[in-house]
Amino acid sequence: MPTSPAAAAATEASGPVALDSPLRTTPIHPSVPSVKVPDTALTTEPNTNPVTLRPFTEAELEKHGFEKLREQIVGASKSGSGKGGSGVTEKQKQEIERIREETAALLKQKLDERETKVRQIEREMEVKAKTREVERKVFQKKFGAGKDL
Repeated sequence: MPTSPAAAAATEASGPVALDSPLRTTPIHPSVPSVKVPDTALTTEPNTNPVTLRPFTEAELEKHGFEKLREQIVGASKSGSGKGGSGVTEKQKQEIERIREETAALLKQKLDERETKVRQIEREMEVKAKTREVERKVFQKKFGAGKDL
């Protein structure tokens, strides 16, 4: 049961949780430190949706194929004879790590593209504001309009 108002709001809302929310404490990957999830999402509650910070729904799990991936990993750990007692072979560990790195790189690329787009839009808005201010001053001079425009 959430104890803080922020935690209560996050558990009640089904929409995205802001990236700067106090609920987000741990980066999902070292190369993407700006995207954080609660500590429990990486340890005790691995089925946490990183966008909503709520457990994945059955529809989401099916849509994205997470159950199939989980079955492969659990199946490999039960039937495999990998070192360290985990049951996952070194090749499977490398494949999982490769997928994690690719996903983190893709996420980082999308975040960078978004940041670039936001900066571009902000620049365009500044240019439009300056143009509007110049047009307002010209209008005032040309038509002798009052300063209340």
